Amino acid sequence: MNTEEPCLTLPARSSDRPGSFAKITWPVTETRLATVTDTRSWSDEILAGWRNPLREDTALIVTELVTNAILHGGGLHSLQLTLLHDDGVLVEVGDGSQDPPEPREPDPQRASGFGLRLVAALTQDMGQWRHASGKTVWARLGPER
Repeated sequence: MNTEEPCLTLPARSSDRPGSFAKITWPVTETRLATVTDTRSWSDEILAGWRNPLREDTALIVTELVTNAILHGGGLHSLQLTLLHDDGVLVEVGDGSQDPPEPREPDPQRASGFGLRLVAALTQDMGQWRHASGKTVWARLGPER
């Protein structure tokens, strides 16, 4: 198996994500550092292949969460997309910090600081969990908000 290619599994039901249909992981390695543009293009391509109506929103969520991981979380450690049976999408982004993401007060003079509010507005649910190497921030998009 080529470690530079995303890993795709298509189980009838994923044992670790109840209600999931397909799961794909972006290959983050020391030799392949992810950029925000790369991950956005990758997620857009995956959702196009899944013919999922949440394609644009998912690409935006990936962009925001990966940007936060790079700028505030010590770098991108993992990125995973899971297609759910209801055509929803679960986005999971891991980074190297255990500090929880914190929304900033909006400032119209800055171009940044709106990401987590945007993620919350576009998703059905979001959260994070800590683990030994940092945290994973997740967001669930559904056919209905």
